[in-house]
Amino acid sequence: MGNGSRTHRVVVVGGGYAGVMAANRVSGIADAEVTLVEAHDRFTERIRLHQVAAGTLDDATIPFETLLAPVVRRIEARVDGVDAARRTLTLDGASDPEPLPWDWLVIATGSTAGPRPPGTYTVATLEEATRLRHAITDLRRSPTDSTPVRIGVVGGGLTAIETAAELGGAGGLAVSLHAATLGPGLSERARGRVRSGLRGLGVRVVEGARVPVTGAMAAERGGRGHAGPARSAGIAGELDADLVVWMTGFEGAPLARPEGLPVDAAGRLVVDPTLRVRGHDRIVAAGDALVVDDTAYAYVRMSCAIGMPLGAHAADTVARSIRGHAPEPFASGYLLQCISLGRNGGVVQTVTPDDRPRRLVVSGRLGAWTKERVCRSTIRWLRQEADRPGSTTWTRGPGA
Repeated sequence: MGNGSRTHRVVVVGGGYAGVMAANRVSGIADAEVTLVEAHDRFTERIRLHQVAAGTLDDATIPFETLLAPVVRRIEARVDGVDAARRTLTLDGASDPEPLPWDWLVIATGSTAGPRPPGTYTVATLEEATRLRHAITDLRRSPTDSTPVRIGVVGGGLTAIETAAELGGAGGLAVSLHAATLGPGLSERARGRVRSGLRGLGVRVVEGARVPVTGAMAAERGGRGHAGPARSAGIAGELDADLVVWMTGFEGAPLARPEGLPVDAAGRLVVDPTLRVRGHDRIVAAGDALVVDDTAYAYVRMSCAIGMPLGAHAADTVARSIRGHAPEPFASGYLLQCISLGRNGGVVQTVTPDDRPRRLVVSGRLGAWTKERVCRSTIRWLRQEADRPGSTTWTRGPGA
């Protein structure tokens, strides 16, 4: 992607799908020095966290060394402040206490769970998925007690569906899914197959649900030192559940002291179609951390499926800017919506580039196989970009 000495300091904040993709792709610029800032020491496969929560997967992490290009320097620290005027980052936990300078900054801090009632659980992060797993372990009945642990999952999106299905297939649990709309982005055909798959796993689906978010939930202390689940109080009482998993949506992960960078109500950085942060041409965003301030990009939702193309395009915007060329608008779209229904079932909905459902739907074991292939391909694409920066291509966007 370029020749000459390495002089441009490019810092990527966030080691998720978008951040790793961006760092690997930027590493192909011959005169760039690339640094990835990430608080965790291993990469987390967020698309597998429902498996961690249900106990069907022990480890959803991968060493960064196996994913990052060798020239990418990694700093294990949290960003404590962004100074856009001085082009520096203040880091918490870094071995070097001095502010980290940058010439180009890529912010790919991802997303986290949106507001939820106290005492509920989520699977938005590895820590939260592990906490849910421990809570379920604490509640499991003795071998002589046939009464299942009751779990209520609130939400109708793909993550809520996958979580309910994984828990339903884990055994010893009575799972209910409470959704205002089940799979709002799916066709009725695909939605019917999701319902059928959930029923086959013993999951009770309550559609049209309106679960109030007011009222505190009484929490007990769990045996592992975490805040234990609430029993027959607040939301748990209304859902007749021993614990509640709240999966009604995500918001942008908070960026500490962003020094005036524009954000929307969901905490996402406001960017133009080239992914540059509005008013800051040397700051680019990628993945769940952004919202494009253009109605033509309303189809872009928080997801791994679009997160990696966003990371790749953020890197291309930096590369073109370094070369003195005008950045191009983002032009990638969707191809599939893939939903796992336990370990042996799944639903794959084909979609248009702007994420509208097409007629073709694949389900059952073939759906599960397809979903697993897609999950594995994310890691393959990251490694491919590390080996050959700039080589990964994506589905074209609407109107392309």
